Amino acid sequence: MDFKTFIKEMLKTDKMAHLGVGGLICAIIALLIGASDLQFISESPFRLVALPITGTVFVFIISVIKEFAVDSKFSILDIAAAMIGCLLIFITMLICSIIILLS
Repeated sequence: MDFKTFIKEMLKTDKMAHLGVGGLICAIIALLIGASDLQFISESPFRLVALPITGTVFVFIISVIKEFAVDSKFSILDIAAAMIGCLLIFITMLICSIIILLS
């Protein structure tokens, strides 16, 4: 699959839903972990970037299980879309860390 076809497939509504839900789940888990251990974050603002790791692993596992158990056809692009949603959370946390560091 070439890059142009990949981008066309990723812009479909189904893929956008996977991106949004994957990012949302990742963000909720990151916020819950961050709220439970504020001392971890206060030591260094760049530790914010580590918070979505658990959410990303969870989203990956749930995405793979969903593709095998629920969908009739396995789609690696659905999993990729959910992972891109998690990547957006990592980028957001990095931007927040830089803003905290500069303030």
